[in-house]
Amino acid sequence: MIKQTIYAITILSMVAIIVQSCTNDNILDDPSARLEFSLDTLTFDTVFTAVGSTTRSFKVYNFNESTVNISKIELGGLAGDAFRLNIDGSPSNILMDVTIPANDSIYIFAEVTVDPNNSNNPYVITDKVRFEINGNQQEVTLEAWGKNANYIGGKGAVSGCTEDLFFDDEKPYVIYGVLVIDNCDLILPAGCRVYVHGGLVRLDSTYYSDGLIIIEENGRLLSNGTKDNPVVIRGDRLEPDYDDEPGQWAGILIGQNSTGNSITHTTIRNSIIGIRVDSAADLTIKNSTIHNTNSSNILGVHSTIYAENCVFFSSNGGNNVQLEYGGNYRFNYCTITTMASAKDISHSSPVLKMTNVRCFDQFCQVYDEYPLNAVFQNCVIYGTRTNEITTFDRTQSGNFNFTLDHCLIKLDQSESDNNIVFDNCDECIVNFNPLFMDIDAYDYRPDTLSPVEEKAFLINNNANNPITIDKDENTRDAVTPDIGAYEYQY
Repeated sequence: MIKQTIYAITILSMVAIIVQSCTNDNILDDPSARLEFSLDTLTFDTVFTAVGSTTRSFKVYNFNESTVNISKIELGGLAGDAFRLNIDGSPSNILMDVTIPANDSIYIFAEVTVDPNNSNNPYVITDKVRFEINGNQQEVTLEAWGKNANYIGGKGAVSGCTEDLFFDDEKPYVIYGVLVIDNCDLILPAGCRVYVHGGLVRLDSTYYSDGLIIIEENGRLLSNGTKDNPVVIRGDRLEPDYDDEPGQWAGILIGQNSTGNSITHTTIRNSIIGIRVDSAADLTIKNSTIHNTNSSNILGVHSTIYAENCVFFSSNGGNNVQLEYGGNYRFNYCTITTMASAKDISHSSPVLKMTNVRCFDQFCQVYDEYPLNAVFQNCVIYGTRTNEITTFDRTQSGNFNFTLDHCLIKLDQSESDNNIVFDNCDECIVNFNPLFMDIDAYDYRPDTLSPVEEKAFLINNNANNPITIDKDENTRDAVTPDIGAYEYQY
């Protein structure tokens, strides 16, 4: 029995010695050992001062045949407390004795907040992430471009105005919370940049989307961009990953009875809804673009909208143009399209919807009716769905009136439900690809051999003046112009 016990102890001791020996051998202590990195500079594209950026990351590789021990990973602190690290799951700017097994890796996450300064132009701040291994030091550079801005409101807060707001500073404007325009005008001059910070906010037991511009009855939105200096209204995340991302902020709401709203040479993007125009309100929008929204690009509810030389594209879950509960609408030389192949866009609904009722139950047995009068002239209404136009006339009372005049449309001609559309078409081009120049580059000009060329007719705008230019202010053919927002340039 004693011999067996001694034998067992001897075996255990030998195992312990072997394990200890293997462990010691597995830690590489060669002074020439090096780490590899997925990049040498981690760059944060332009972020606003005092606003945190998105989190970015890089990988640290051990391509050696043995485990390495990094005696210290630390942030250099060259930029103060602007940068913050998360090292292999530990939220800290310094971490000791980090081991990486052979042919394995770890992640380093970083984020940045840029302190305000008085510069109107972007500026760069840098820092270093330092790695000490076997007496040697390696580095990865952190680089962030910051931009100063005018800040309005606060997260979850409601701000307003007592006099007209002129966004005429050279610095961009960043809107937090809800901006309410009432008893004043919001005036956006040429070249103005407005960035809206969105996100979920909890109010009591409900949640709502932050980042909303509301134009009340006694307020107006006047966006006065030009061809060379357009106005841009978009989300406040400037990293390339967010360029195409819909739903970053709530959108623009033109409330009931707000009149005289005007938008020219303006781009609106990345919101849930681009613009909603409510009951008895009106909007004139020209030479503008609304795109990459989570729901509709433009939504009219029992309202009045005049659109000319506009492009409405890439609605993710709604209609590009949604006309609900009647109203009065005229769209001249507009391009209305969504392609499912576009980045971050699912295209789950037709690009155009028209109704003259407001339903109060699931099957619309209880409803209100309001007359619809809609005219689309020289418009492209096209997408990757089989049917890109949907209509709903619950009452069949004659209060559902619309015309598609010299438009290129996408619609299944074999479906009887689409007969109402074809009955209201005049010289429509059906199911021909408009051959846009490059949808991935957001270029919706007609390409060579596009069927829209020379298929339109000369029309007047709502002021009874001939429309002689296109979205880019190129001259349209005086006899046979092109369908859509752009005139083909030979």
